[in-house]
Amino acid sequence: MRAYLSDRMGAALLMAPLLLFLVLAYAWPFLGVVKRSFT
Repeated sequence: MRAYLSDRMGAALLMAPLLLFLVLAYAWPFLGVVKRSFT
């Protein structure tokens, strides 16, 4: 059970940067628009 949990943790750690990158790539244009409207 512990090995299974650590496996899941490793997979999550591997997936986290990918998910973060996808979210950033998706939100980047919106961030640019928000920045442009504020400045």
